[in-house]
Amino acid sequence: MIISGQIVKGSGQSGKKGFHTANINLRRKLPKLTSIAQAKIHQKIYPGILIVGASTKHKRKYPKIEFFCLNAKGNFVGETIFIKTLKRIRPTKKFASPVDLIKQTKKDIKRAKQYFKTHG
Repeated sequence: MIISGQIVKGSGQSGKKGFHTANINLRRKLPKLTSIAQAKIHQKIYPGILIVGASTKHKRKYPKIEFFCLNAKGNFVGETIFIKTLKRIRPTKKFASPVDLIKQTKKDIKRAKQYFKTHG
């Protein structure tokens, strides 16, 4: 699956947990998933994790889309991003607590790093 769109300012909730993400508002239905993915911004490829359907405090008609980059820092708001899913990690789910979410995110990051170490 390939997703593209303009990066928008998110709510900041992921950043407060230590995981800064690029957020996209798409007006179409997508399957909820957490996936190892690659993003292209300004002709540069970034490895990371794509989350579709992430939990949010606000009701949404369309899923929330976030990309966590494993190796980039900076503010890309307003830039166009192209994201290609590579391998599904798990279904997106609601966590009982922020601590549980952080633990799972760390596991997802470890799995993604291992994937990119093996597959380049």
